[in-house]
Amino acid sequence: MTKKGFLEKLKTALDSNLSDAAVQEQIAFYKQYIEDEVRKGRLEEEVVEELGDPWAIARTIIDSAEIRGGTGETFSREPERRSAYE
Repeated sequence: MTKKGFLEKLKTALDSNLSDAAVQEQIAFYKQYIEDEVRKGRLEEEVVEELGDPWAIARTIIDSAEIRGGTGETFSREPERRSAYE
């Protein structure tokens, strides 16, 4: 499988379960990893083969997001807290 095929399958598997930002973050991570390994002299297909099934990777990412209590979304500030006296 090629890098493009791997990333497309990973994106498809993640799309309905994570936020767009979380999907893009994961795709960027794996794309960069593959490109870094190729720059080291490895074959693209070898790196992708070593990573394994993109659907299994997606399941692990989704399960991890669920354990953390969300869909991988990040928030810039904490929610407002109400005083007990209000």
